[in-house]
Amino acid sequence: MERCYKLHLLVFCLLIRPGKNSEVQSFASNLECRTGLKMEAKRNSTGHWIMTVEAESSVRPGGQPRIQVSSDFASSPNRPGTFLLTSTVVFQRQPPADYELILGEGYYKLHTGGRRWPEAMQVCESEGGHLMVIDTQRESNVIRELFAREPKITNAYNIHWLAVGFHDRYVSKRYETVTGQLLSDKFVNWIAGEPHGENQHCGIINKATEMAIDPCTTLWAFVCESY
Repeated sequence: MERCYKLHLLVFCLLIRPGKNSEVQSFASNLECRTGLKMEAKRNSTGHWIMTVEAESSVRPGGQPRIQVSSDFASSPNRPGTFLLTSTVVFQRQPPADYELILGEGYYKLHTGGRRWPEAMQVCESEGGHLMVIDTQRESNVIRELFAREPKITNAYNIHWLAVGFHDRYVSKRYETVTGQLLSDKFVNWIAGEPHGENQHCGIINKATEMAIDPCTTLWAFVCESY
C-alpha cells in the first residue's frame, strides 16, 4: 500500500475573532525535512473565512512531495466569541523513479535476479524502500499482477516464489514485518504445512499468494515497496 516516507502531523490553531473584515493571521514553520509551511486565514467580502496553505519542501531533491491537508473548524469552548481552526498536514515523499504504481495500491519494484533474503532487504533499503509488506488481501493482488506479466526471473531457486517483508529472525515463531508490525495484524495466507522448520526464518510468497518460511540463504527474486 502507499506509505509516507516521513509523516509530520501538524496541528495549527488560528484564533479568528469575528467582526474584523480584514484580519489576517499567518505563520510559517520549518520542519526537520526542510519543509516550509505557510497558512493564512482571512474573511472575504461576503463574510466567509478563507484559508490558504502554501508549502515548500526539499524532502527529496529532484521531486515534489505530495501533500494532504485536512481541517476542522469549531467554536472554542474556553474562549467565547473565538473560533478554532485545526489543520493536519501530511507530507509524502515521491517514490523512486523506477518504482511503479500497481493496481492503485502503492509503488513497487520487482527484482528478477535472485538474492538471499538479507541481501534483498538491503537492496530495497538502499533504494529508499523496504521488502514488500502485504497489508491486505487486496494488496496481495499486486503479487498476482507481477506474476501475470511473466517476468524473466533468473538465478533463483524457484521462479514461482518471491521474497517479501516478513520473518521471525529475532524471536522464533514470532512473525513480524520488516516495518516492525506483527504479521498477524497484516495479510496472512500460509500454504499447507507452513510455517515449519527451526532453521527457516525468512518470508516468501508464491504466485497464488500463499506464504511460507524459508532458510535465509536461498536465492529468490523479490519485491521492494516504496515508503
